[in-house]
Amino acid sequence: MSRKKHLGPFDLDAYAAFQDSYYDESDRAVAILASSFLECVLEEALRERLVEAKEVDQLFDAFAPLSTFSGKIKVAFAVGLLSKRIYHDVNLVRSIRNAFAHDVDKLQFSTEVISKLCDKFHISRDSMGDRWTTDHRRQFLFAVHLIVLHFKVMRDDGRLLRLSIPPGGFTKVSEKGDRTGSDAQ
Repeated sequence: MSRKKHLGPFDLDAYAAFQDSYYDESDRAVAILASSFLECVLEEALRERLVEAKEVDQLFDAFAPLSTFSGKIKVAFAVGLLSKRIYHDVNLVRSIRNAFAHDVDKLQFSTEVISKLCDKFHISRDSMGDRWTTDHRRQFLFAVHLIVLHFKVMRDDGRLLRLSIPPGGFTKVSEKGDRTGSDAQ
């Protein structure tokens, strides 16, 4: 199977180095680059979870169901990679990225529309408690960092187990609960 190589998405040192590379960039660049890194992490997590097959690789091709950040987020939630709170926060990251990427105005993290989105992050607010910052750029970056950490912890704890196709194939269960198909007795 051919797969594109990513930045070592579960390596926090790689993420820190990547973050350092754009730290002094504009808010627009920070939002787009940090979101892109998170999207790569999400794709890697999905690829680890889903069955290993060329058909799965094709799901990530251009114009395929998992070619978009939104599609990846929804499927990651559906297969149990995201809790509702993290699902909410990853969608906030996506919304912020989209605002910066598609708005012709000069947006900043201090712009009202962006700052209101940043104030809705659960993961960073929960983690920071009394140390919660009003610096919306830091809120955003901390949220992305914690979501990347979430996937690293899942991998380290063995919770990114690959799904597999049963050896006898799938069975159909009737409405009565009777098994039909290749492994029915």
